[in-house]
Amino acid sequence: MRVLGLVVMALGAGCAGGDDTPFHGAGGGGHGTTGDAPDAGPDETDAGVTSTLTGQVCVILDWSDPFACADIGLSHQVQVADLATGGAVTSTDDDGRFTLPLTTAGATIRVGGETGDLLVSTQSVQLAASSPVKAPVVDEGLWDATLATLLETQTEGAGVVYVVDPGGPVVGATIAFTTGVPLNARKYYDDGAGGFDANATVTGADGSALFLDIQNAGIRAITEDGRTGSVFLNTGSLELGIAVISLPAAP
Repeated sequence: MRVLGLVVMALGAGCAGGDDTPFHGAGGGGHGTTGDAPDAGPDETDAGVTSTLTGQVCVILDWSDPFACADIGLSHQVQVADLATGGAVTSTDDDGRFTLPLTTAGATIRVGGETGDLLVSTQSVQLAASSPVKAPVVDEGLWDATLATLLETQTEGAGVVYVVDPGGPVVGATIAFTTGVPLNARKYYDDGAGGFDANATVTGADGSALFLDIQNAGIRAITEDGRTGSVFLNTGSLELGIAVISLPAAP
């Protein structure tokens, strides 16, 4: 097990046997929205609501296709935990499926975290109403290779933010903090080929950006045609968080 920081948006479809659609209304640290105000997660007014989150764990093996659920075998017997105080913990079955009771309508969950699971602990915000969801967790080998390629190390939280519209990943978007820029933060845009490029200044064909050494933060995307959206990226020390900003179609 490795612990990293990624936040993911709730996905409104299961992924048995794989799925060719990479995004299903995902949202991270709360659902990604258009406009300028990031959502910091499930509303506290939901407290006391009893609900059930169901879904399937998807191991991210390719940054270009994070919700492909390409290898179901990697997602069996994986820990899934509600990070709320006193939240439930469960494990996936042989098909990577899980059922997790929640005390609110939505929750920040952590997937992975057990010694020897070869996964990076990955946070995501999921809504019970979106069940069954795809709950992502990053393959340890992919993360190690990503850091090695960038000649980087991780000492705090980290996260990957995807910008999508109905046509798929958005090329040419600028992704920035809406909150104060963390002291040691670094940002890398995707290279369009499943990696990240230290010299890129906007999103490539994968529509994503990697943030290193951050804590929870508001993130905003601005496209070349003026569309904007924001999301709150939840992460933790040496954890990963995946977030998706969903934009309307281009004018």
